[in-house]
Amino acid sequence: MDNKILFLIFLLFVIALLASFKNPTEYRCTDCNVILISIDSLRYDHLGINGYQKNTSPNIDNFARDSIFFPNYITQAYLTPISEASIHTSRYPSSNGFVSFTSMLDSQATKLEDVLRIYGYNNYAFVGSGNFYGDGTFVDQFSPSYKVYRFTSEKRGFPLNPNELKNFTKEKFFLWISIGNIHWPYGVPNAPQKYVDMFVDKNYSGPLKDIILDENFLPYIRDSIAHRRLNGTEFLSGYSLTNDDKKYIIDNYDSGIRYVDNYIGDLIQSIKENGLMNNTIIVIQSEHGEELGDHGRFTHGDIFENTIHTLLTIHNPVLKQKGTVLTQAQGLDIMPTILDMIGIPIPESVQGKSLTSVILDKTDVIHGKVNSDFNKYVFSERIPNPSQLHWILNITTENAIPIKTIYEILLKYNETDARNVLQDLKDISNDSYDEDLAVRTNEWKLIERPAYRIHILAQYKADSHSVDPDALTVNYSSLYQLYDLKNDPNEQKNLAGKKLPIENELIKVLREWRKMKESLKIQYVFNKTVFPNYTFT
Repeated sequence: MDNKILFLIFLLFVIALLASFKNPTEYRCTDCNVILISIDSLRYDHLGINGYQKNTSPNIDNFARDSIFFPNYITQAYLTPISEASIHTSRYPSSNGFVSFTSMLDSQATKLEDVLRIYGYNNYAFVGSGNFYGDGTFVDQFSPSYKVYRFTSEKRGFPLNPNELKNFTKEKFFLWISIGNIHWPYGVPNAPQKYVDMFVDKNYSGPLKDIILDENFLPYIRDSIAHRRLNGTEFLSGYSLTNDDKKYIIDNYDSGIRYVDNYIGDLIQSIKENGLMNNTIIVIQSEHGEELGDHGRFTHGDIFENTIHTLLTIHNPVLKQKGTVLTQAQGLDIMPTILDMIGIPIPESVQGKSLTSVILDKTDVIHGKVNSDFNKYVFSERIPNPSQLHWILNITTENAIPIKTIYEILLKYNETDARNVLQDLKDISNDSYDEDLAVRTNEWKLIERPAYRIHILAQYKADSHSVDPDALTVNYSSLYQLYDLKNDPNEQKNLAGKKLPIENELIKVLREWRKMKESLKIQYVFNKTVFPNYTFT
């Protein structure tokens, strides 16, 4: 073969090889500030950019269209502080140690704010979600990393006045803004009446009209039936919600989204007016969504799509590339992406990956082709299980606590009285830790529930039903739920046991991942003021 032809082939190969590498000048902004906006309880399919018919999110939609938008963004947990801790450490909850409202970060977890502070950033946090302040341990472990850590109750407004952004024009900064106004209570008092009036039917006259849609009511709806007394009376105990009642709840929820969206619009406008849009990376994400009745609940307590599939959009002033990235992204990826974009080395402790490679992949952004090798599998953990029992139980065939014993404990204590339940279970369990897990691809999702029968029993207790424990079929083997997300995005049809090849593939992947988790040997340490005598391994 002619030497010129060989040289030409070699040259084309080198050009193709170079083209496959990221060019940092396309996305790197070493002088950029960073703003991270975290929105509590924002469900992905209640946004206009995801096809929602109500006009709930015009400002978020416009921002996402002018930035990089990730419609397949998945969080690692269903609870606000646990999900947020994974974002700030780029580690799964079971790997960073932050597995409940009262647990402590593992010493190996490196926080985003600490890395930024080392590299000269001034850190500011303005939080409007009670999950990041008060009696929990999140504030104790994260606030020392900030120059200012300020809390404003969601019932009194938003954590940062947009006009205050004029104070951030003379220094390099990292600004974390946490917004809690979509979280219950839905509607008033979290959202002013004018936003409620946008969506709620003024002619609604059902029994919920005079009820505050908060933690005293919403979490006790199961399968469209209210199971709790309200204000010490029998009011609504055992009441079956009508379609009008459900619509009333959802309309109030949507009013909170519109209220927050208006605030986001004011923030973006102030960022522009203060000259920060061209030197600031802006990340808007949500820690979790809400079930809104899809699987029997109206709040968040599981790892279904309506809870862990939520919002992520990123503005980088250096990036010429704008558009939608269909490849899966996850909460773990936010920290390495931010560090990559501002040219700071990514710590070895992270478990996520920078999203810059898929952002620059024109086949994804322009032609809508998913990168099947990047985040092929994404995992989420149901930590802690809302039944409280799951926190320290490891239900296996060899290590099974008699279901009658569990039943007697549940009869003795209120399910939400975690301290008493933990005390009794401490005496009869081996203190091991387990939880429901989910593995997701762009088209399929598998949920593994190792203690499903215990869930059912706890559910009966929470709903004030009576059940004969001996009448239940006790099966301590795992129960799987398999969903075709392309054709069943709300996960209504469980395809597990249909002998589909994807089920075996995902079970194998999940088992390997569980082994990886167990190999880390993380010790879970709980705040001694809440659980004074416990250290679980």
